[in-house]
Amino acid sequence: MGSSLEVFSAFFSCKNAAVALALIAALLALSGCATTRNDTKLITQTQPATPPPMATPKRAVGAPVKKSVAAPSPRSDAPHCKVKRDSVTWVHHTGACRNGFAHGPGAARGTDGVRHYRGGFANGAFHGEGRYDWGNGTYYIGTFVHGVKNGQGTIVYPDGRRYHGEFRDDLYHGRGVYTDADGSVYEGELRAGRFEGRGDYRWASGDRYTGRFHNDLMEGAGIYRRANGEQYTGAFKNNQRNGGGEYRWPNDDRYTGEFRDNEIHGAGVYTHADGSRYTGQFQAGKKHGTGRLVTAQGVRSQRWEHGVKTTEEEIRAEAAAILDSTVTSAPVAGK
Repeated sequence: MGSSLEVFSAFFSCKNAAVALALIAALLALSGCATTRNDTKLITQTQPATPPPMATPKRAVGAPVKKSVAAPSPRSDAPHCKVKRDSVTWVHHTGACRNGFAHGPGAARGTDGVRHYRGGFANGAFHGEGRYDWGNGTYYIGTFVHGVKNGQGTIVYPDGRRYHGEFRDDLYHGRGVYTDADGSVYEGELRAGRFEGRGDYRWASGDRYTGRFHNDLMEGAGIYRRANGEQYTGAFKNNQRNGGGEYRWPNDDRYTGEFRDNEIHGAGVYTHADGSRYTGQFQAGKKHGTGRLVTAQGVRSQRWEHGVKTTEEEIRAEAAAILDSTVTSAPVAGK
């Protein structure tokens, strides 16, 4: 301790602050050496205290601002091949692509949820052989050219109608066979979706027509055969017998002459099965006006009013021969 007092005396007598600080440091070092012993309590007391926590900031620091980043779009299962639209939009789901469009064999479905197509594609359009299904029982199997039905094909409808034959621009065109829902069948030429040209129509009833058609109707020369054995050969207009023609009955009666709106009308000759023959005027299917009846018994001049005979007189054979030589029957179409 004596040496310590001497140091303190030197400290207080020293006027130089720097020297004083150096002396204090030396004193502390000597004190530490003097107290060195195995005293845990004393060592603990000489360690510096834990500093107090820092004061809470007056203002909370906000979280860093995040830039808005759009969420990635969900992965689309839609294929990348495009299919050209017709009356609906299509989604390609099977097959190859070229330049972003369906190309080659493949399949597609309509966005209406019912239509389906399977077959060839070219640059996104139906092309080549394929099957187009409307989803309501109607389907087409045949040739497509750049998205439209062209060439040979068959279309079937849910009510039993069907057509097999040639198409052009989605319409029946060329030669084909059309079967109606009741079993009636047309076979022949078609144009722009209608019966046009020469054809044969067989009704389910057994009637049959062979001849010319125009705009779906019998028009021009033709032969109409009924299932009961009756037959008409001649001109048609607007689906009816119009013009010159010949009508035959199963009992061998026949009429040759003019027709109007399906009726015997105008000048004509009606020949009975027994060989008797009436030559004269007809109106709406009935004898009307003057005419003559030739039988095995002779020749008679008759006058008729709407099917009712009003007068009759016998004509001498010489006069009848002269009259008969001047009679010309109406021409029969198709003969």
